[in-house]
Amino acid sequence: MTATEIQIDGQTFPAQDGEYVLDVARRNGIFIPALCAHPLLKPYGACRLCLVEIQQGKRRRMVASCAYPVQAGLVVRTATDKISELRRGIVELLLARCPDSPPVRELARRLGVSESRFPTLYRAGEKCILCGLCVRVCHELVGAAAISFVSRGKERRVDSPFALGSEDCLGCCACVAVCPADAIAVRSDADTLNLMPFNNSVKMERCAKCGKPIAPLPLLALIRSRLSLQEPDRDGFHSDPDLIKEDGDAVERVPAGVAGAIHNQKIAASSFFLAKNLCADCRLERSAQALAAVAAQQRRAS
Repeated sequence: MTATEIQIDGQTFPAQDGEYVLDVARRNGIFIPALCAHPLLKPYGACRLCLVEIQQGKRRRMVASCAYPVQAGLVVRTATDKISELRRGIVELLLARCPDSPPVRELARRLGVSESRFPTLYRAGEKCILCGLCVRVCHELVGAAAISFVSRGKERRVDSPFALGSEDCLGCCACVAVCPADAIAVRSDADTLNLMPFNNSVKMERCAKCGKPIAPLPLLALIRSRLSLQEPDRDGFHSDPDLIKEDGDAVERVPAGVAGAIHNQKIAASSFFLAKNLCADCRLERSAQALAAVAAQQRRAS
């Protein structure tokens, strides 16, 4: 990457080609509010809170800093009177949509907005700020496209197709992880994980030993497919091709975490399993048992 320099609020900072103005500002501790920007996702510019004034030569204009690439000689102003006025107006609109949203309330406090001049548009308790992070992570990173924006105007929202729940949802909860407004709730029982308000429900795989739910079945199926793992056998265990050894008629099935400890030594086949669908407690217990068996075998051999 080629290094360059840009000026932000009178200070000069190094930057790399391919970076955006918001990246450079954040790296150097300069406050620019943004609700729809995430380092793992492509620039989107939905919230418009990150507006800044840029100058190139004699020309000045306002741009979304999260989507504007750095250029040599670029001059950026982040807190002019006009920019501050626009940001306060955007926050007032957000307050009208979701007055109880914690990040919106915090931004309002920081920008000096005590209340919105606009009438409240949504039901009490609305938290979604329409930043689009959940939709984009589902499309761009997960590749499931289980949710999307629907409707227009004041009825715009994020939902599953026809509000019926999506069969493409993996239950990965990436949407929950990136949501800045805590607007997506996870509810689960012994067999199902539910993502609200999308009504997306996925079945859970249960621990082969104790029966506790481990992870969503669609997500585990995708992981097994990408890692070329076999489906579990009727006992609930997987055979790892890299750890299987033939010893006459016996096949060794070595537990994960034990392979490194035994340094590829020959082990009796009867007691060792690679269990990829055990809960954390059962996995730990099985690994401890396997390590104890390895140590006992080594003592007998010495």
